[in-house]
Amino acid sequence: MSERNFSIITNFGCHHLCPYCITKKTGMRLPETDIYEVSRTVLGLIDLDDIYFLSFSGGGDPMHGVSKCQDMQRATWYGLLAKICRDHDVETEMHTSAETLRRYMWDREVIGILEEFDRVVYHCMNTNDLQRVNAAFRSRDHYPMMTIRAVFVVTPGMTAEMVDQIEEVFRSCHNVWELTFRQMVDGNFVPDGTLRDYLLEGHREGRWHYTEQDDYNRYIVNDRVFDRFEDIAREYGHVD
Repeated sequence: MSERNFSIITNFGCHHLCPYCITKKTGMRLPETDIYEVSRTVLGLIDLDDIYFLSFSGGGDPMHGVSKCQDMQRATWYGLLAKICRDHDVETEMHTSAETLRRYMWDREVIGILEEFDRVVYHCMNTNDLQRVNAAFRSRDHYPMMTIRAVFVVTPGMTAEMVDQIEEVFRSCHNVWELTFRQMVDGNFVPDGTLRDYLLEGHREGRWHYTEQDDYNRYIVNDRVFDRFEDIAREYGHVD
């Protein structure tokens, strides 16, 4: 874990469709995100020069409910905080899902707000999701400062053939620039080893990225900072 990498754990509601959701599996009852408390926390870290990287993630999907007609204030806040971070050389990343993309994929105002981030990461459950992300964005020449990444959580039952099919579709998605497979954990934070060796081999070959479960960031929940995601679960309802 880097002491200067942080992730804002948001809760503005969620679609609850991802089968691997750690929030659901642990029974976490996160407080609703207070944008003023989060802003004070982040700006305090910037003032102390104590932050290098900031991501928005769940919790609940940060982009849940956002569209041109709903929750644009929240989307504007995301973009403003990302811009402030850029002005202070803090790299930013938005973690969301291809499911919520359905609501705003043709809305250039919302997409324009996401352009403030250095990387936008879409969690996908199938190749249709991957193709939706590809359709929502223009060529990489249009986004010189931003990277689009697709992430698939490796659930039990996923096969090497399924991984290869995802990779094949990814190669045809010229507006999605990075493909990552992420190791899943269960409700007790025990990593699942499905296809680990195969995915590590593909990672070494440069076919995709494979991310093993770990606490790569510190976590912001409103005005509090946690060193481990598991500590958040314990604080907000997870019981062994």
